[in-house]
Amino acid sequence: MTTVHVQGAGTIGAPLVYLFNRYQTQLGFDEVTFTKHTPRGRDRPLIKQLREGGARFVVDDSKKEAFEDTGFTVDGTLDEAVENATVVIEATPSGIALDRKPEYEAMDGPEGFLAQGSEAGFGTPYAARINDDVLDGLDDRFVHIVSCNTHTIASLIRTMTGDDPEQFDEGSVVCIRRGTDVGQAGGAPLAPHLSVHDAPEGTHHAHDVVDLYATTGNELDLFSSAIKVPTQFMHTVWFRFELEDDVSKDTILERVRNDPLVASTEKMDADLVFNNGRQTGPFGRIVNQGVLATESLFVDDDTVTGFCFTPQDGNALLSNMYAATRMAHPDDWTKRVSALDELIQDEI
Repeated sequence: MTTVHVQGAGTIGAPLVYLFNRYQTQLGFDEVTFTKHTPRGRDRPLIKQLREGGARFVVDDSKKEAFEDTGFTVDGTLDEAVENATVVIEATPSGIALDRKPEYEAMDGPEGFLAQGSEAGFGTPYAARINDDVLDGLDDRFVHIVSCNTHTIASLIRTMTGDDPEQFDEGSVVCIRRGTDVGQAGGAPLAPHLSVHDAPEGTHHAHDVVDLYATTGNELDLFSSAIKVPTQFMHTVWFRFELEDDVSKDTILERVRNDPLVASTEKMDADLVFNNGRQTGPFGRIVNQGVLATESLFVDDDTVTGFCFTPQDGNALLSNMYAATRMAHPDDWTKRVSALDELIQDEI
């Protein structure tokens, strides 16, 4: 039996379970299981919805009674689900996946383990359509799905260079980060909050992009800064890339149209772009790696400047599903994940 197990049902875990339920047959999974670690009554409606979609809800055996007393229906035990899973996806708070890695390394069963953006060092960094070839030849069972802004910056480099990283000379980005997700309570700053430059490339955003492209044999000269602002809508990336050759704005716009995972928009407001995901996206998400604001583009000889909206956790969903399917079905995974193409938007 081919099973995918999702640890956690938060901003990444819940839509992943929903999407694996929806595309279970096409991706080739016989079963979808998931867990939460704290029995809270406010989570019952979500868990019920995911179970009704076909997934099995499993919990730690020591917490089974507490969950049932809180009104949850429990379908099995967590230990059994993890041990029998083909792929385990960590969608838990920062640091937990890294803490669990030694335990996972001792397991023989699962074909692979995935962890999210905050878990740098968990395994080989991966983003869909950036380093698929690296994933295809991977022997390591551990894969690190890079962060949302890393997805967006990496995809911008792919787009602006026409999928030729050697055309990238140098670049700078500023990540204008939302304060908190609409599904999270508290934690938002009351005023803009600056990030420390604590990496050779500025902040971890550029550092992670450089590491990601290094898996393909490309060395990037990239620097990033970041600022958190009091909004719940979307991260936004300002970028300035210098290319090896001169380029026209028309050529850049054509590259945007041809990019498989970057959408374009004439909207200049994050709330309007965010609303598109709420109205039409799967589980309210935009799954493109970035949404480029075409009206913001400025092209001067070999330099391209502009803004791109980051779909937050949404743009990591495809990478998780690509990687999980590859681990379960290495011979035909690219054909299977083509079913997800219908989720990708060309224009917003």
